[in-house]
Amino acid sequence: MRKLLTFGLLLTCAIGARAQFIGYVAPQTEQQTLATATACTGSAQTFPIQNLGQTQHYASFTAVTGATKFQAVIDGVDRSGNIVQISDVLEPSGAGFLFTSGTLKGTGYYPKAQIVVTCSPNTATFTLSYSGAWATFNEDNGSYLAGQIDKVEYNGADATVNETDTFQTPFGSSAGTYFFKYGTAIAGGTLTITCSTVTGFGGTFSTSGTQPLNVTLANSSNGQAFQIPDTACPFATVAYTAPGGGTTITGEYVFAVPGLSNHAVNDPCQSGSLPKQSVAVTAAAAGTTQIIAAQTLNSIYVCGYQLSQIATAGTLQWVYGTGSSCGTGTTNLTGAMGVTASQPFSYSVGVGYVMKVPTANALCLTTTGAGGTAAGIVTYVQSP
Repeated sequence: MRKLLTFGLLLTCAIGARAQFIGYVAPQTEQQTLATATACTGSAQTFPIQNLGQTQHYASFTAVTGATKFQAVIDGVDRSGNIVQISDVLEPSGAGFLFTSGTLKGTGYYPKAQIVVTCSPNTATFTLSYSGAWATFNEDNGSYLAGQIDKVEYNGADATVNETDTFQTPFGSSAGTYFFKYGTAIAGGTLTITCSTVTGFGGTFSTSGTQPLNVTLANSSNGQAFQIPDTACPFATVAYTAPGGGTTITGEYVFAVPGLSNHAVNDPCQSGSLPKQSVAVTAAAAGTTQIIAAQTLNSIYVCGYQLSQIATAGTLQWVYGTGSSCGTGTTNLTGAMGVTASQPFSYSVGVGYVMKVPTANALCLTTTGAGGTAAGIVTYVQSP
């Protein structure tokens, strides 16, 4: 009887043990090809992910061809069907407006997951693959970092059509640089960046908010760069207003990485990555002389200067403009400063730049009044 009882207890334990599931003994991974040379539709295209318990999600886009606009996100879907964005917004990019590939990462476990792509025109195509893993660590480097901070809003889009692109910023800030280019010179277009907040679930954006950029674009086919200040900006809207006329536009927003570029964004003269340069000043009497030549993609930030007038006292005035000796669009940077003959004077603000010359303009010095020739030195950096 004792043996029968013991056997029964062992059998009961064995049956109970089979009923328990203690989970997989190895991380679950998944690889899928979700799209191959798939055509854009102009509307959201959803690609479900085979979910086996992955917590880390990676999307790789290759052979993105013919797209003027391209945007992708990774979403998690909870048991109630609510959709939660778990990745940054990918707008593929690269050096020189390269628009052929991009990678995207998302984090979090949800019963369902999906990748949503919105791109145009309908003749554009893309290839998409997915990799999923469990308990790995995401890093902000390589193409994943580029996908996070570098957004191409428009790539060869029709310049005669107004364009608007709204997306969630990677760091909640507007800080960065915006690069814009016309295919051929055209006058009158405008570019604005507006920071907004969500007013309702599902991505309804308010029309109010700060506007860190509002410019009239230059009548030029050269690239134009605009430094965007650091303002609170959870969601950004980049809007282009067409002036009319036939050409194309390309626009790229490169966000500053927190902790690495505060000086570069707010004070280029204090940046560790922008080399300071100096130029000797030799200016003729009673005239305007170019001191620093214009840069197509950069502004000139004057960090400090020292000047004197030789022999005869008069006035000195900093100006900027284009053309010969800043003769076109001449704009005053300072008033006419009275000086004492042969007595040098200097100016700097310690931390911060003294003057900023806008992109594609030269820095010039005007001697006025009865003043003689001027000489000295200017220290500066060049930055978008």
